[in-house]
Amino acid sequence: MTACSTVVDVDFDAETFEQELKAWNDANVSKYEYVYKSTGENCKNYKVSVDGEKCEIVDDYTGEKVQNEKYRIENIYNEIKENYNRAQGVEINACDDAYFYYSKISVSYDKVNHIPLTISYIYEAPENLAVDGTFYYEISDFKILTD
Repeated sequence: MTACSTVVDVDFDAETFEQELKAWNDANVSKYEYVYKSTGENCKNYKVSVDGEKCEIVDDYTGEKVQNEKYRIENIYNEIKENYNRAQGVEINACDDAYFYYSKISVSYDKVNHIPLTISYIYEAPENLAVDGTFYYEISDFKILTD
């Protein structure tokens, strides 16, 4: 490691994450709906409906309906884990004016349904680097549906 390099240690509560993920998986919920909102460069507002193998999203802005597996709760958990794994332990050069990394991943959970309610990615970058992206996500109006 050089004088300017540092190893990223992401502030992330992995223990609670794993507990909530396990509780979600154990609940084996196969039919549900919720509202998904992202804030940042790519703002999205979707109504998500999952029924078994189907995952339909309806764009609140355009009304467009599409199938997209990304919005299944287990895949949202997977994305959080992938972002953590991609950032944790990476060596960056702090003397370089082009570094960018997640320093914290903050997740709040619904303790009844065991879903992530808010996901915030806090990043570090030099003052002179403009960073565009979407770093805040919210799930609301979650309902388990019955046949």
